[in-house]
Amino acid sequence: MNAVTAFPHDVHDASAKVPAVRRSFSEGGSAEGAKAGSPWFAWVHLFDPHAPYDAPAEYRAGRSPYDGEVAYTDAMLGQLLDRLGGAHALERTLVVVTADHGESLGEHGE
Repeated sequence: MNAVTAFPHDVHDASAKVPAVRRSFSEGGSAEGAKAGSPWFAWVHLFDPHAPYDAPAEYRAGRSPYDGEVAYTDAMLGQLLDRLGGAHALERTLVVVTADHGESLGEHGE
């Protein structure tokens, strides 16, 4: 089984992780396995949206800081899914999205 391990786990910015995964698909590695139909695995852990909210300016415009982070994360995941689609791997790829908690945004007096 091929594995994508293209980025350090301590990088907390989607803009650093998603391009690294895309590079891995561009340079071979798991992309070759995905194209050939071989089993492959990628674990993509995105820290966004999470305080401190610091999405790029184009995602913050007209949005709350949290909503900017959500928009940014959505765009980065979209790029990753587009890349999988372009490699014709998405139709035979299981994508699992999960979260360990949500942001309360001060709704509970914290």
